[in-house]
Amino acid sequence: MTSPMPISFDEAQQLVDTPAGVETNPDPGGDVAAENLGRTVEEVGDADLADVPADPLEGYRPDGVPYVVNPSYAQLHPEPPQEITVDGQRVGISDLHVFPPENRRVLTDRGYPWGLTGKLFNSDGKEGSGVIVGHRVMLCAKHNRPVRSIAQGSWWIKFVPASFDGATPLGVTFISDIRFPLAAEPHFDMMVCRMYEPLGVNLGFYGVQEWDDDWDDLAHFAAVGYPASLGGTRPFFQTGCAGDEYDTESDATLVSTFADLTPGNSGGPFWTNIQVSGGLDPRVVGVVKRRSGRRKPELRVQWIATDQARTIRAQRLARMTTAERDGGLDTGSGAGRCWFFTQMLR
Repeated sequence: MTSPMPISFDEAQQLVDTPAGVETNPDPGGDVAAENLGRTVEEVGDADLADVPADPLEGYRPDGVPYVVNPSYAQLHPEPPQEITVDGQRVGISDLHVFPPENRRVLTDRGYPWGLTGKLFNSDGKEGSGVIVGHRVMLCAKHNRPVRSIAQGSWWIKFVPASFDGATPLGVTFISDIRFPLAAEPHFDMMVCRMYEPLGVNLGFYGVQEWDDDWDDLAHFAAVGYPASLGGTRPFFQTGCAGDEYDTESDATLVSTFADLTPGNSGGPFWTNIQVSGGLDPRVVGVVKRRSGRRKPELRVQWIATDQARTIRAQRLARMTTAERDGGLDTGSGAGRCWFFTQMLR
């Protein structure tokens, strides 16, 4: 398959009328109802998706909503790194790894598509990141699911796009149903979630694109998420990131990157701008997993799970309307009922 080539953020900025973002100074700023509890959890095998096309899916930008290429931001002023003494030597402490210099910035822009990334909370007390990829569809990492709560028979996941210091400027939704691959390898660490509220109708959503090895080492990608090491309450972003195909399992690919990612970024998008006939389309090419297990800092890499063939098929079904599923001609992106894999979720 011949894939469209990503373009740099500088090139993309030249193609839109929206001005580039500027540095800003942001103002510092239970119980879950039964109707918000999750309903179904399903592991999905390849046979369930065999007949569904894996062509790229375009995103959706509501009429009148400008496309923001370079968002407004605030500078990060990190605390000095913590150190401990081990065998007489000073050793830095880091959950994952930040590759000097620190290039992350606080995301203060809620414009499209930056505001589509949000913070996840679940009933196991864990937090992470996710991104809207359909009218009712949110994409994140499989390990963002509340494993313990699911095993106990009652669970919930809450998603807040553009969450900032606890504020919910673009709404909030709980997740009704989740689907994820059967395979346990890190390549398959992706999960598709149905939102109770169709936030993508008014906010828009990202498209989805398979990783192409022609993109290796192109610094045209961005990472967005809520790193716990920086408080976990504000979104941070980094542009000019590159990836490199690390390993392939079946048709899923693990991409390595030297983007600055720490816990809390898990499930957040690794994305790029694709030039299409209508202008620009934001495409998620993978979600943040975790770093490699290598102990030496100079050998550390971050991992991006890019099981996009399955993910695209899953999201294609998730975006389908009832009429499409029944053989009708409605090609809308799922503002009505949302379909997941082989089941209709009522």
